[in-house]
Amino acid sequence: MKVSTVINLRPFSGPVMTLLTGSGLSQLIMFAASPMLTRLYDPGAFGQYAILSFVLSFAIVIATGKFEIAVLLPKTDEEGWALVCLAGGITIIVTLVGAVVFSGVLLTVGASWVHGLGVRTDIALVSFIVLSSAVVFLSGWQCVLFVWMNRLGNYRGISAARIVQAFVMAFSQICLSFAIEGLFGLLTGTVIGLFFCLLVQIAFVIRSQKYQIPQLVIIKQVARDYSNFPLHTIPTDLASTLLAQFPIYFLGSRFSDEAVGYYSLAQRTLLAPMQLIASSVGDVFRKQASALYLQRGECSAYFRKVAIKLAAIAIAVGVAVVIFFPDLFAFVFGEKWRIAGEYSRILIVMYSLKFIVSPLSFMFIIAKRTRLDLGLHITFLVVLIGVFGAMSGFEISEPQAIALFVSVYSIMYVTYLILSIKFSKGNV
Repeated sequence: MKVSTVINLRPFSGPVMTLLTGSGLSQLIMFAASPMLTRLYDPGAFGQYAILSFVLSFAIVIATGKFEIAVLLPKTDEEGWALVCLAGGITIIVTLVGAVVFSGVLLTVGASWVHGLGVRTDIALVSFIVLSSAVVFLSGWQCVLFVWMNRLGNYRGISAARIVQAFVMAFSQICLSFAIEGLFGLLTGTVIGLFFCLLVQIAFVIRSQKYQIPQLVIIKQVARDYSNFPLHTIPTDLASTLLAQFPIYFLGSRFSDEAVGYYSLAQRTLLAPMQLIASSVGDVFRKQASALYLQRGECSAYFRKVAIKLAAIAIAVGVAVVIFFPDLFAFVFGEKWRIAGEYSRILIVMYSLKFIVSPLSFMFIIAKRTRLDLGLHITFLVVLIGVFGAMSGFEISEPQAIALFVSVYSIMYVTYLILSIKFSKGNV
């Protein structure tokens, strides 16, 4: 069965607007819930939640074997569905093995760290392991099915799933705050939101077409054909996760949970309006650019149109953040969160570049330059660790540390943008 490909060269066409609507509503729900959540949970709880998310993000990176990235690339839907089943099966195995390993680590060398998160009883420890494993399992399957729905062009289903996740997660975290204090309230609400999102995804996938588990020989074939994805993209994504979460680790170890909490809120609030557009454009860009590249051997014109639109939006958002965010944070979240608004002024440079580059850097996958992608990530990770290692002997404030993060990350994003432009022209 051939995949049906309808190429629309307009960057903000119908599919993008459908995804924007869903992403916009989901982000609006989370943003609307934030003032209440920041009053129900203290900065320390948000800091603990951010640190745990940092730890779990490593398991989520390897959960699918990264085969879901390749789902858009095969010429037939049969091969794409085989990749979905392969990635989903790996997710189950990684979750089970990870739960055992995680338990062993927590019971031995990780006891003091768990106590710092408020896990001090056996029942709490079991709940902590179960909830953490559930986050990995649900996040893995959610990621796989979103890519499959993108291949099918089921953008309404993607939007519906995101809205359900945001509403259920926010509602659950608010309600649970009255019964479960701190980290566990946020974590349990996250699991519930992910679970309902997955239910919606499954319903849309089943309704769109009836599928069977592919034959083992087909699964083995696609595993061989796309073996470079786990070999290159897993270490790349691990390095990417370290790069993305390094500020949280550094601020937590050098300063306090409160500093992490302020940074986390600034991060969430900045990413809310920017990711809803970047992720929507990115979903459509990945499908359209892949199809164009397959047909023509290049997609430079489409790439350029998308890049210009994203840059214009990034500049507008950046100006608004610099002018309004400190006062806006104090008004919306409470005066104690004004510091997070000041952090936002520094971070907006990095997130503006990320907003532009993140959708477009899929050119590394399309052009099959995953090895170079890995090399760049490792290089910038070494640079980041080296820079902050050298700074360990100096007195440095939180804003100065964040400004240093922004400088390193900005250089990385500019490098990726230049190379993505080159790859979009083909003949690489």
